[in-house]
Amino acid sequence: MAARVRWYRDAWWLRVRWDHNRKLDRRFGPKATDKREAERVGERVNAALVLGTFTPEALEAKRQEVVPVADELRRWEHAYAATWKPGHVDHVERVLRNHLVPWFGQRDARGLRETDLLDYVRAKLAEGLSPSSMRGHLAALQRCLNVSEAEGRLVRNPVRRVSELLRRVGRSVATEAVEVDAWTREEVRTVLAARTRA
Repeated sequence: MAARVRWYRDAWWLRVRWDHNRKLDRRFGPKATDKREAERVGERVNAALVLGTFTPEALEAKRQEVVPVADELRRWEHAYAATWKPGHVDHVERVLRNHLVPWFGQRDARGLRETDLLDYVRAKLAEGLSPSSMRGHLAALQRCLNVSEAEGRLVRNPVRRVSELLRRVGRSVATEAVEVDAWTREEVRTVLAARTRA
């Protein structure tokens, strides 16, 4: 019976074995700070195992904390705005303030599903926004949650496949192609003949 920190699938994990080889894994993240946090938690778990007071619910409680989408968006904006051009900073701020934060708000990022994204797209298309605007909005959400996943607040990014989803949406709302008024063969011959005479 023990808790051990190990590197697995590009992140630090804490594996706890107790009560006749029962196992519990918890992902912390890829950074050195994640490893240190996993080691701190592991020390507490090992102490509880020695005292006989360990319960898996104590470890699960932290994992079950809500990861609000709005908080992740603001954290991402604050961390990465220094790497963006001023115009892009303004654009992202408007998208977050007017669209993403009001819509997703305190919803748990871990529970986002494709249907939630489609609800968002439908509502914004009904407001008159274009599919390309939707692509920009959800690409920002995807990049934000990529960071959340890399930093260990999410086990996986639930909107990782948003590009394929938006491709399908774009096709469904595309207007018919405009018929091109092409020249006839006779018109082409006339133009070429006039050029050779000139």
